[in-house]
Amino acid sequence: MRKLLPAALLLIATSLLAQTLFAQTSDLRITELTATRTALETGERVTVSMRWRNNGPDTAENIIAELGSHDSGIFVVTGAGTSGWPCEPSHAAESFVCRGATLAAGAEAHMVVTLRAPARGSSLLLPATLRATTHDPVAENNSRNLVIPLTPAPLEADLTLMPREQTHRANPGTPVSMPFLVVNNALADAQNVIALFAAAPGSLVPIEASGEGWSCEHPTHSPWIVLCLRSRLGASSPSPITVTATAPQNEGNYLFSARVSAEPIYDIEAANDSSTATITAGNPTTPPPAPAYRRILVPLMPAEVPGANGARWKTDTTILTNGVAIEPQPGTLAGGQFIYVAEADEARVQLNARVWDVAREAQTAGSEIPIVREREFTSSTIALLGIPVAPHYRHTLRVYDFDGRSGARVGIRIYADDETTPRASVTRTLGVVSNAKATPAQLPVHPGYLELDPGALTPIDGITTLRVEIEPLDEGLRLWSFVSVTNNETHHVTTFSRQ
Repeated sequence: MRKLLPAALLLIATSLLAQTLFAQTSDLRITELTATRTALETGERVTVSMRWRNNGPDTAENIIAELGSHDSGIFVVTGAGTSGWPCEPSHAAESFVCRGATLAAGAEAHMVVTLRAPARGSSLLLPATLRATTHDPVAENNSRNLVIPLTPAPLEADLTLMPREQTHRANPGTPVSMPFLVVNNALADAQNVIALFAAAPGSLVPIEASGEGWSCEHPTHSPWIVLCLRSRLGASSPSPITVTATAPQNEGNYLFSARVSAEPIYDIEAANDSSTATITAGNPTTPPPAPAYRRILVPLMPAEVPGANGARWKTDTTILTNGVAIEPQPGTLAGGQFIYVAEADEARVQLNARVWDVAREAQTAGSEIPIVREREFTSSTIALLGIPVAPHYRHTLRVYDFDGRSGARVGIRIYADDETTPRASVTRTLGVVSNAKATPAQLPVHPGYLELDPGALTPIDGITTLRVEIEPLDEGLRLWSFVSVTNNETHHVTTFSRQ
């Protein structure tokens, strides 16, 4: 079966060289990311301020501002944001999130977060990100990183937090008690100990917690999160905390996470600082294993938009499915998108996309835009060679991160002809648009994304060809990239990607 996927099924995103696609446009920008300390010991507290602004021209809608990430290693102690913005620690307290329904053009908002530095490591890398459902024409200013050097604290510790039972079965609507045990395996007392308990994201099951010597309370507006505090925890002195909840009315498995932190310590085994427990409500049958899905990147989504010099650019994506079901994800933001195909069916699916100027359709059949499978992403430096340069050419570099990590850093080097010294060498961060809809395999909906004009980094007049190198600077990054060259006179597009 051969079919042209309608744009309604896929993310409507920026077509090649598009200038105006969305009716509502708002340039969200992080204007401040500062800390009260310039150096820290492991486990030490610091207060961080994040401020952002909507430069307009329209009101931004459904904004999510996040400080930290799932791999930053921080522990959020407390925080607050602009009045009217619901704010709370994320699952496992590894970030702090504020949400706003709208932010008018010219308006500002902020958050102030007190957090603990990671219990191990040589530096604190703290990413700050902004997301919204309104189109942002300057996505690169929606993320910033704060880096603070760390030195090992004088006290070594090995905090552990474990459930007495991993799974608790209960009838729907009945109370459930989940006992946890916090232990300090150090030779000295741990100070200002915090244990956090939270229902898994999306389940929003209210919980309570209590334990002798602990003071437990909810963050504002978050009955599904509990923070328990105590000023000291003696060496090798187990301290129990009991978490209580009501089993949900719907049958199923409900996950709860727990994490412990103290200050200032160097934790010799940070992996056992967290654990989980599950409530099984009712007697649900064991579901069949979820099918394994493969991600396939569609760099440009179906659209028809005005471009420069009277162009009317159109992008079509054609999928030869051969009867295979795919999982496109609807959305409203730019930056490309993944579709999902069951692993067993991947070889049966063929994809093709092309872009052309509708106003000159008789003069050119358009240019093919590659559709990218996982094996084509790489952790090595990408070299794009032989990119032609002329006064009537326009260039656009696009970089995609397979794992969709906000704030991921890449190094970009621009060379002329066969020169070995770069004309420009810069570091840029990739942004990520909304991941609001989970996929069948719980994979990112959108890739990390960066778009820029190589000619904006260095003058390219007087040379005939360019070489562009893209280097992943963060561990584990898997990138794919291409450069498009548009002839302003013929409106023909040529693409250059890694061979």
